[in-house]
Amino acid sequence: MKKIVLLAIGLMLFMISLTPSLALEEKTIRMLAIEMRENKIENQSIINEIKQIRLSIRTELKQIREEDITIDPDTLTLIEQLMNDIREIRTSILSTKGNIMELQENARPLIKQREWDEVRAIYEQIIDIQETRNEELFRLLEKMNQVYELVKNIL
Repeated sequence: MKKIVLLAIGLMLFMISLTPSLALEEKTIRMLAIEMRENKIENQSIINEIKQIRLSIRTELKQIREEDITIDPDTLTLIEQLMNDIREIRTSILSTKGNIMELQENARPLIKQREWDEVRAIYEQIIDIQETRNEELFRLLEKMNQVYELVKNIL
């Protein structure tokens, strides 16, 4: 009987010692989830800026066509180079499309099973993808701003 009581006490002490560790893992997972949400919001913000600048470029180009303005060959070459850079960046961004959703779906059952180490690893992968996309989106925005400045200066 003493052995069973001692075993039960030992098991309870073991479980109590695990509780802070599990709480810490859950807290880490929550912090990673918050970081993922912040990255998503930042991505959307950059995408909205890109959409606005693209619309401005279209408006300027339409005006150039309507006024039948001839574009300087050097300016045209610069615009073509920037457009090639933009295409490459877009391809890079599109290559990561769907990866985040797939990883999130893989994490759902692991969250239910409370497999925190595996969830943390998946969340860190998602954050890496998001940060890479952020960098690429910033590069895309910069190139599009350069195109806009060139097109705007034509008029």
